Amino acid sequence: MAIGVIGVTATAAVTDYERRIHVGPGQDEGNTRDPTRYELFYRFTAADGKEYTGSMTKSFPYGIKAESDGVPQTLAVRYLSFMPHINAPDGETNILPGILLLGLAALLFALGIKGSVSIGHKKRR
Repeated sequence: MAIGVIGVTATAAVTDYERRIHVGPGQDEGNTRDPTRYELFYRFTAADGKEYTGSMTKSFPYGIKAESDGVPQTLAVRYLSFMPHINAPDGETNILPGILLLGLAALLFALGIKGSVSIGHKKRR
């Protein structure tokens, strides 16, 4: 959620990709097979001038295009400026569920505090 709200955008070059057919626990038990699933690896330069890497796993129903004329594929990424190793492809971070979960956590925290204050210990005489 933080990447989506305060993240900085950069352009990353795709360095490699690998097919990830197995989805689920283990190679043989209870998993599903998705032949369109790939893990994409990328590299980008942050504002501090250093290079960082990242990866994403996603289904590509139409496959992955090969590089044309040696020009690497690029994609937009977002990263935290104070921790660039925490990054994700732009658009892959969905803010709404994060905000909803944060609101739910705040509500539960407030109810927990209210419950502990109102119950309290009474002095016995």
